[in-house]
Amino acid sequence: MAARNFINGIKTLDREIVMLFGVVTFDTASIASQSSVGFTVTRTDVGKFTITLTDAYNQLLGCAFTWFSATPASTDPLLTPIMVTETVATAATKTITFETWDAESPAATEPITGDKLFIQITLRNSATSRLGT
Repeated sequence: MAARNFINGIKTLDREIVMLFGVVTFDTASIASQSSVGFTVTRTDVGKFTITLTDAYNQLLGCAFTWFSATPASTDPLLTPIMVTETVATAATKTITFETWDAESPAATEPITGDKLFIQITLRNSATSRLGT
């Protein structure tokens, strides 16, 4: 799986936990910029996005999203990122797909220019059995 020099510091009962972090800034119907290590984000359709990992991992343990609204107003949609699929252990794809849904009219919706999405991906890089199981 991933052959990187990871910095230890997280205490866990699991082996080889890897955490990846990134920030995506949106523009009208596109991604204006992104800052991440270990993955990239691309827009695939209206309110639909794919995270492509640099390496394959044995298991996805979690994917946390924090939304930052550039212009919070009562007229702006309240968007919620929802994970749709994941294939992190498949070397050919290594992806996580998500959609940004409007809470008031449940449908994939484009983010507003200047909105940001903070992403934290937690992965397991070991094929060894989990401790305590």
